[in-house]
Amino acid sequence: FPSHDMVFVDEFRMKVWNHNFQYHIRNWLPFNQGNYRTYQNLRDEDARKAMLERILTGNILSFAKGIKWHITEQVQCNISNIDAAKIIPFKDQRLSAFDLSFETNIFIPDDLGLGKGVSKGYGVLRRVREKNTPSSESKQESKPNI
Repeated sequence: FPSHDMVFVDEFRMKVWNHNFQYHIRNWLPFNQGNYRTYQNLRDEDARKAMLERILTGNILSFAKGIKWHITEQVQCNISNIDAAKIIPFKDQRLSAFDLSFETNIFIPDDLGLGKGVSKGYGVLRRVREKNTPSSESKQESKPNI
């Protein structure tokens, strides 16, 4: 292995928190064939947003299951803004992708992927930190020991 390759490991406390964390996710691919048709048939924007929130919540629960974390509390997920809805190429198809901001009561590490195509770089998220919060304080809040 080349000597310049390094791996950094952080520990995170995975729990349902009593406050929300804000995130931005890019090129999120939420749909399978069935739920895409359902989404397209919804004409009300509030109903479309609610459907995207359910799918995003499901993606978060799938992440938790993947790390062997059984969540028993209510997971909250609220989309605050859809920045972009676009069509992108994916595996010889054209799929709907979203850039959006949301908040949830689950802490999710930066650069984690949710939805379809995470191994190809789709659905990568970043926590949005408040401008008036010192960075060391947010690290302590979000990165306690497991």
